[in-house]
Amino acid sequence: MFIGRRPDLTIYGLWTVRQWDGQEELADDHPDVTAFLTPPPPDPRLVDDESERAACKADGTMLVLINQTRAEWLTWAGANFPTLTAPERARMGTICWMLAVAIRRLMR
Repeated sequence: MFIGRRPDLTIYGLWTVRQWDGQEELADDHPDVTAFLTPPPPDPRLVDDESERAACKADGTMLVLINQTRAEWLTWAGANFPTLTAPERARMGTICWMLAVAIRRLMR
């Protein structure tokens, strides 16, 4: 295999035919070639995200919440955050409504 290397010596490409004079050539089973051709393991965060996403499919209770209107969220925030001031409850209700709108398609 003819290879191309970056300045940090990692391989960026492989060819079966020489591409330029002086191009480095390695055996097909050389550890650098094998490492380049071996796909990296999946990112565990993505695997976890996918399994958690599948586990959080919306049930009826969640669908009721994510389908609430802005007015319903404002009422909900007013009832569930009594220690906040009225403007703070309104902001909390608006934030919850925005989040619900953002996740509706993912949760259905």
